[in-house]
Amino acid sequence: MIEVKNCSLSYGETKALDDVSFSLRKGSLTTIVGPSGCGKSSLLNIVAGLVNPQSGVVEIDGEIVRGVRNKTTILFQDLGLFPWKSACENIAFILRDRGYSKIDAHKKACEALELVEMGSFKDRYIETLSGGQKQRVGFAKALALDPDVILFDEATAALDAFTSEQIQDVLKNIHLNSDITIVYVTHKIDEAVYLGNSIMVMREGKILKQIENTIYDIENCREHPSFFELCIQVKEAL
Repeated sequence: MIEVKNCSLSYGETKALDDVSFSLRKGSLTTIVGPSGCGKSSLLNIVAGLVNPQSGVVEIDGEIVRGVRNKTTILFQDLGLFPWKSACENIAFILRDRGYSKIDAHKKACEALELVEMGSFKDRYIETLSGGQKQRVGFAKALALDPDVILFDEATAALDAFTSEQIQDVLKNIHLNSDITIVYVTHKIDEAVYLGNSIMVMREGKILKQIENTIYDIENCREHPSFFELCIQVKEAL
């Protein structure tokens, strides 16, 4: 589904990506974990079509990515929500921009909010919502666009540990009930292990290792002994 082939990117003298190659199957949830400044966000921007690599190519469904695709959605840390609009209005606004009628945009926005258990908050203004609730609205906005690829850049970075786990559960449920290909960037090892059915370890612009998560489908896998063993394996790879 997603093929990254020999991609390199530099900002002046700083090499952000160094000949990066990997492939992700359709419907997978891949986490990319690594320290700050290792090139995670640069890689995500290239896959999104926001930045062109200086060498190499990215292909999605066999087509070279040249600019932003309508079927790819990227969710940044700030979520891009308007605080003076309601949760529903935020989503309907971007749908209207995509050509939906006012009625259809409102209906689709409400349906997307129900998917992330925010239906009862549809008329609440963004500025009145908690961090976790805002994150769910961001997820709903991404889903409403009917993407085949969603890219997340440190989605839970600003949340407390308890809320982060709730949001991780929401995202994992979205993945398990769809065929959307998801790439999730994080610097948290436990988050990478919980969310990813494939975990890519990144450092200094390179993918050091790609680890298949054998406990991904186990219920309450955070409590499974192998969860901690896998966290240690990822930490050692870093």
